[in-house]
Amino acid sequence: MIQQTLATGIHGILFCNARTAGGVRAFVEASLGEGHEFFARESPSVPGLCVLAA
Repeated sequence: MIQQTLATGIHGILFCNARTAGGVRAFVEASLGEGHEFFARESPSVPGLCVLAA
């Protein structure tokens, strides 16, 4: 569904609330598709914050 939304021509989707790094990872994988390297982890300084890096 994320790919279909992006195909309409919007520039991005803001993902405001994730409870786990796994949730962020699943969202980004669905958005980017295969072949992109990135990692998602929980922030060491802010509890409950997930950090994404490409």
